[in-house]
Amino acid sequence: MTAAADRPSVPEIVEAGIHRTGVAMWHADARYGRGQITLDHHWRILAALHARRVRWWAVLERHVLDDRTTPLVFYRAVLGARDNAHRVARYWHQQAATVTAVAERETVA
Repeated sequence: MTAAADRPSVPEIVEAGIHRTGVAMWHADARYGRGQITLDHHWRILAALHARRVRWWAVLERHVLDDRTTPLVFYRAVLGARDNAHRVARYWHQQAATVTAVAERETVA
């Protein structure tokens, strides 16, 4: 068996990364639920984790694009997943920015 055969494939690496990101999101939700972190910190964590998920989808996108044997429908599915992850990441980034701005205004007032 070659060294390359011992390594996980790009889709396996991406799946593991997306899974780890989901677990981290669950932990962030749990920490917020237990009152260990503030709302703005929670949303900043979610924004960062969703941005990480976008990067994982981008890794798979590049892999699928480089693999000329992958059917076009799979490439389109990966693009859709990446675009959706990007929209969700942008939403959480905006939420975090909003709650931070409100907190800053309350501090100044």
